[in-house]
This record gives sequence, C-alpha cells and structure tokens, in this order.
Amino acid sequence: MSTEPTDPAAASLTRTRALVWIVVLLFWTLIGAIAAVQEYIAIETRGSEVSMIRIVVSNLPIYFWALATPLIFSLGSAYPIHGGSRRVPFAVLHLALSLVFAAVYLALVAVVSESLRETPLNAADLWGYFKYRFGRAFHVSVLTYWAVLGFGFAMDSYSRLKERELEAARTELELETRLVQAKLDSLKMQLNPHFLFNTLNTVSAIMSDDLSGARRVIARLSEILRINLESTNRQTVPLRKEIELLELYLEIEQERFKDRLAVEIDVPAEVMKCEVPHFTLQPLVENALTHGLSGSESIGRLWIRAFENGGQLTVSVRDNGRGIDGSANFGVGLGNTKERLKKLYGESAALSIVPVEEGGTDARLTLPCVVSEDEQ
Repeated sequence: MSTEPTDPAAASLTRTRALVWIVVLLFWTLIGAIAAVQEYIAIETRGSEVSMIRIVVSNLPIYFWALATPLIFSLGSAYPIHGGSRRVPFAVLHLALSLVFAAVYLALVAVVSESLRETPLNAADLWGYFKYRFGRAFHVSVLTYWAVLGFGFAMDSYSRLKERELEAARTELELETRLVQAKLDSLKMQLNPHFLFNTLNTVSAIMSDDLSGARRVIARLSEILRINLESTNRQTVPLRKEIELLELYLEIEQERFKDRLAVEIDVPAEVMKCEVPHFTLQPLVENALTHGLSGSESIGRLWIRAFENGGQLTVSVRDNGRGIDGSANFGVGLGNTKERLKKLYGESAALSIVPVEEGGTDARLTLPCVVSEDEQ
C-alpha cells in the first residue's frame, strides 16, 4: 500500500511484495475452486444433472475480488483508519465503499448466472433473483471487503517495518564505514609524522659532514611529500606507486648508510598493478634498517620481493641484520601498519616478522591481490 522502495538494498522487499500479489491471485482461485466443488456436490446430492463447466463459469465472478484487491489496498493507503485524527470519517467512507463493492459483486454474480440459463429471466424475475442473492450473501460480501482491507493494512505495516529495518541497517553501515575510515585516516596521519621525524633526524645527522647529501635528502623528502599529498584521499594505491615511494625513501637512507647499504628490489610487472595500503612498505624497510642493520659495521643488505599466489599478494622485506629473539616488537610504524591491514582487509591480510636461518629478519605482508582501477 505504501510506495515501493527503489533503493537496490530493498530488492528483497520488492520481491516479497511481488510474491504477495501472486499469493492473492492463488488465494482467490482456491476460494473459487472450493465454491465450485461445494456447488457440484450439492447439485449431485440432489440427484440433478450437473455440468462442471457451467459450475466453473458461474464461479468466475470470484475474480472480481482478485481484481479489486489492488484497488482496495490503494483506498486503504489513501484513507487509513488505523491512526490519525480522520480515522472515524475514513471508517465511514470504507463502510460505504464496502456496500458498493458488495452490490457490484452480487450484481455480477446475478448477470453471469442469468447468462447460463437456457430460458432467460424477464426483468422482474432477474430483479427478484438479485434480491434473493442480496439477502443471502450481501453481508458476506461486505465482510470480504473488510477482510481484504485488513490484509492490506497488515501488509502495509509489514512493509513499513521492513523499510525502517533497511534504513536502520543502511544508517548503521554508513556510520560503521565512517568510523573505520576515520580510524584509518588517524593511523595514516600517525605514520606520516613518524616518518618525517626520522627523516629530519637523518638530515640533522649528516648536515655537518655532507651538506650536499643533506640537500639531496631534503629534495627526496620534498618529492615524497608531494606524492603523499597526491594520495591524501586514498587508503590504497597500486604497488607500482608504493615501490616508487620506497625507492625515494631508500635514496634518503643511502645518504645515511653510504656504502654500507645494498638494496635489491625484485617485483614482477604483473603484481605492480595490485592495490596495497598507501605508505605500507616504508615502515617495513625502516624497521629493517633501524632494528636490523643500524649499528652494524658490515654491509647491510635488503631484499625486497613480491609475488602473487592464488589471488594473494605477498611482499617480503628481508635483511641480513642481527635478527630477533622470540616474537617481534611492533612499534608505531609496524603497529599502525598491522592495524590498517585489519581495518581494510579483516582476516584476509596479515603482517608477520620472523627470523631467517642464515641471519636477519623477514617481514612479510600478505593481502588480497586486487588490481587497481588506475592500472586496468
């Protein structure tokens, strides 16, 4: 009775309503079939000849109520009697309408019955037959109108309830999405100052000994900040852009480590299209440099590799540093990275840091390989 929702989220409700109309048609067909069987048994019990076709045709007027059901529903929606200040006038209106619908139905019954007679009745006899039907079935027809009206009210109440539930679910989902986005933005904002602080420390450390190197660090930092600003509104970027950002960061660290740092990047072109959380690899490399290679007099080596297997992308950052004992300690960078993965991918992504037998540590990032729209 109320306006059907056009929101795709309410498609199930629309299908339910379509099913209701089918049930209405089947219901009146069943009522007509029951009436036809009763009439057949009554005539046969009296020993009279009976034609099943004639009985079925005489009960076809029952479809008047099937066709009238949508109209009654619409009238109930336009003039509701279950609330509001005008429910009494509307109740009187529906009482009058029930009398009209009952009269039309009984007139239709009389006309169909007359058309089946071998000897047509004259006008006086036909009027008498109508009064006979009127006296026996008028109250039943009036009650039929009210039954249909009541069913319409019930269906309308159910529809409104489902619509409210759908709206509540949409609102809850929207609020949850906004909350998750706010948390992701907060984590991302924590990473950027952390990275900036460490980079400025690098500039400070080499400023007195290598002024040109400090200038190169500042230039690379400026480029990183530019790329970061371009991706401010994005949580994920193609792996290709993340590798470009990582290469700039490694150039900064190369100024600090000089010849004591060797980096090998092996990332196939086919996985460069996969989406990864923005600013995710830098904390992994920073952790390897800070906790794995820093303080070592020997050449520090980093191996950065990525591969895809069964729809899962794995990015590995391995170093040959002093390694770890027991479980890894997740600081600000790695802790935020792990939390962002959980918010973005749930249980489908993971970050693990494990020792390597030959020495060093392997930080592995695993997440679904979703091809970026920018790369399609």
